[in-house]
Amino acid sequence: MLDSEPHHKILQAMGLIEQLAKNEQETPTKLREALVGLDDGMATFTAVFKNYQSFIASQREKLVQALQAVVYPIHKLPPEILIAIFEEYMLDAAASNFIPKISSALILASVCQRWRDVTLDVPKLWSRIALPQRPSKSHPQFAQLVQTCMQRSRGAPLTLSIAGCKNTILIDILATKAACWRDLRVDQAVASGRVLAHIPELPNLETIRMQLHLVNELKTIALGALPRLREAIIEWGCLSQVKLPWSQLAELTLLCHDADDVLPILRQTVNLESLKLKVNDPSDLDTLEISLPHLHTLSLDAYYIGDEDDPVEHSLLSLLKVPALKSLTIRDGAMDTYQHFHTFVHGNQFVLESLDLVYPKHEDDLIACAGAAKSTSCISELELTLPQSEYLTRKCLAQLTRPASKADDTPLFPRLQVLRLNTDTTNDVPYTHLRAFINARHRYSERAPGQAALEELTFRALHPYQTRESVRAFNDAFNTYTTVDEKLLIRLDVLEPKKFESRDLSSTVDTVSYTLDVNRE
Repeated sequence: MLDSEPHHKILQAMGLIEQLAKNEQETPTKLREALVGLDDGMATFTAVFKNYQSFIASQREKLVQALQAVVYPIHKLPPEILIAIFEEYMLDAAASNFIPKISSALILASVCQRWRDVTLDVPKLWSRIALPQRPSKSHPQFAQLVQTCMQRSRGAPLTLSIAGCKNTILIDILATKAACWRDLRVDQAVASGRVLAHIPELPNLETIRMQLHLVNELKTIALGALPRLREAIIEWGCLSQVKLPWSQLAELTLLCHDADDVLPILRQTVNLESLKLKVNDPSDLDTLEISLPHLHTLSLDAYYIGDEDDPVEHSLLSLLKVPALKSLTIRDGAMDTYQHFHTFVHGNQFVLESLDLVYPKHEDDLIACAGAAKSTSCISELELTLPQSEYLTRKCLAQLTRPASKADDTPLFPRLQVLRLNTDTTNDVPYTHLRAFINARHRYSERAPGQAALEELTFRALHPYQTRESVRAFNDAFNTYTTVDEKLLIRLDVLEPKKFESRDLSSTVDTVSYTLDVNRE
């Protein structure tokens, strides 16, 4: 607030001047006195005003300095680090195979001048483009935005999502850079397939992801020449109506299809290196073997439509011949009987390095079978996802602790280095059996120095309901477990919800790790 003294002087002088103006007989002396009083008041007022200006400026400078202190580390980051952060941000926006909207790069470019310069200088940040299924009424502006991104990408490999888009103008804009298409996602391919059909060739396309819907209206989807296509991910729909160069694929994912559709495709994919299948496996499969000589990674989740009392003779698993297999993931439905897994493990010449059993029907028998097979003797990583049952977990650990045969005391999976146990809650883990397993592995590593010792043991609690109880049980089991030899990494991963909305647990959930370095006995 202004000082009252100069304010009073100014008002007094102005009142006197007003009186003098009304009375012409007043002397000039009084007028000069009034003017002097006005000048003094204005001078004082100006000084006070400047003081307030200086105070406001100093406060503003303090606020600016405080803000700079917060963002200073970011401003000091070299451009290459900032670019890496931007690329990671774009990848996070593209999680779960969803391509981020064009606005992602625009947001980065609008933060500050330095970020804008960095963003405009990196073509890769503008190379992810998603076309909406139904462009808004302002599609001319959207078309201009797509054109801008194409220009700023400057020939970088493009990652595109075409969600059933029927807008030929937008497709034509993208088609001008057909040679730059590297990763393409096609949703509701009824519309997109027809629109894309006029593009004669996509010479550098490496990955295609297709979600097929509206099967009754679906016609054959045949894209142009795809000389470099290496990976295909296809969900739903009828595979017989998709025309792709199957023989040149190195990676293939088929989700939610019938085995009758899958088998003809697999017999064409002779160069596959990685295969992920989630299929309905009927009981009337043919007996013709499927040879995949280069396959090193297999993930199989099959649902059988047979009767448990009348098991099927052949399963998709038993038909596969995969001599180069290194990594295997099997879910609960992937075998109708234990015999299917036995035939697969003992009937192939592969040497597995990693095995992941997810909710298997015959837990302990499968572990014993896998651990005793020559094809699994080199496994270094084993992951087991078990139902919420302490009994089943105890049986699995007991199998892992027992020797492979009565002839010697060599344990199952003699080269095992990493064991991961996934359970609904770690309260169901029998820690007594677990410590017995750890000690047995250590005694074996002492007797066989040439064999790799157990290095990591991880528990994952798959649900966040009992996080505190899981951590407490984990700490009670291992905080006092100390020995005198090399270090063993024992880790607990639990899901920790950030917030709960009503009874809905679909909110953001973090994975939190609790790690102990425990010496072996």
